[in-house]
Amino acid sequence: MAVSRAETFESRFASALSRFVPGTVSDNAELVRLGLDSLTLVRIIVTVVGDDTDREIDPGEIGDLRTIGDLRAWLRGSTGVVDDGLVVS
Repeated sequence: MAVSRAETFESRFASALSRFVPGTVSDNAELVRLGLDSLTLVRIIVTVVGDDTDREIDPGEIGDLRTIGDLRAWLRGSTGVVDDGLVVS
């Protein structure tokens, strides 16, 4: 089990999100209102997940995401984040 402190989950998430959404957004911000379609969500997810080629993305789960908070929580669950400073891979 490798642990990396080089880049935290939140920094990867913020960086990926900033490519598609200008400025700061709250967890309650709706993905549709921000113009984030399913293809854009996949791009954000791939950026956050990184080079894990074994990771599968369930389109149904992505379709259920409604807010930035939903996306953040889903990504935290799928990336093995223990806390903001430790990422288990």
